[in-house]
Amino acid sequence: MKFIVGFTCIIFTFLLIACSKNQTNFYQDAEDPGLAIFSNTQNNIMTCYANGKAWRTGNRIAYSGFGGGTNYEIYIYKNTTTSFYDTVQISWDGNFENNSNRDSRISLTIPFSKNFLQSFNALEGKRMAFDTTQGFYTASIGVFNEQSNKGWGSINFLNAHIDSIRPKDFRGKISGLFEAHFATGEISRGRFDHSLNEGNLLIY
Repeated sequence: MKFIVGFTCIIFTFLLIACSKNQTNFYQDAEDPGLAIFSNTQNNIMTCYANGKAWRTGNRIAYSGFGGGTNYEIYIYKNTTTSFYDTVQISWDGNFENNSNRDSRISLTIPFSKNFLQSFNALEGKRMAFDTTQGFYTASIGVFNEQSNKGWGSINFLNAHIDSIRPKDFRGKISGLFEAHFATGEISRGRFDHSLNEGNLLIY
């Protein structure tokens, strides 16, 4: 009986791995050890230095068949408010180089008008600076934990575009550069490049 159960678990694990696909591409930057090159080809990755140590998002893994679903490296949340503006949070999940656990997060929160698509697409080609009053960073990572404290910095959006395919179904992409500063550390040389869809666009 134990043999049958064990054999079944092995087969199930094999099928799960066989039906998974890594949708992240990592191309090493020759000038910045541990970081990916700055790209605009939907490589589904963000890398940066956290207090000088290479940090990256986890691989985007898509599973087919039984279980299904996708583990995303980036999520974009819209928070509806009663004020004139809503807020949007861009969150990256990952960890330091050579650590596959996704127990760290870097996030950016910015004000958005009530028309999400129009505001998002207006980000393309735009540089934004934050002093924590109109937008801020948070981070929960090994070398410093600033999840409850707001950080300041900037972000440059090379690409930011979303199309509505049908109600509550979107496709898009986002890429750019960023940096953030906290009382106990800094995030530098950040670069991101992602495809977006209804799975990681949590705007309803």
